[in-house]
Amino acid sequence: MYIRRAGDLGALVRDKRKAANLTQGELATRLGTSQRWISELERGKPTAELEMSLRALNALGLSLTVETQTPPDKTGRMKPAASSSRSPKAPAGTHRINVNDLVDD
Repeated sequence: MYIRRAGDLGALVRDKRKAANLTQGELATRLGTSQRWISELERGKPTAELEMSLRALNALGLSLTVETQTPPDKTGRMKPAASSSRSPKAPAGTHRINVNDLVDD
């Protein structure tokens, strides 16, 4: 699933939470936040705190992978990505990182 905006992330969280048979209140308790915050996240509030959003994904067994492209060189061509940081399916010049690895549990 591509996450292009806050509403996409919110829909993903809502769908996964419901599939896990959790209420918003139960998920909020697991995260140490309020039911209102979970509701805002699920509705796609664009100012939802990133750290807490990533913790919500972790709590639901989801991971978020970000693809970044290496800036082009002076000729406008993409620089080759280092093979160790590239996913086998990612095109040359694309790096994938799992941002959940950046969040403390």
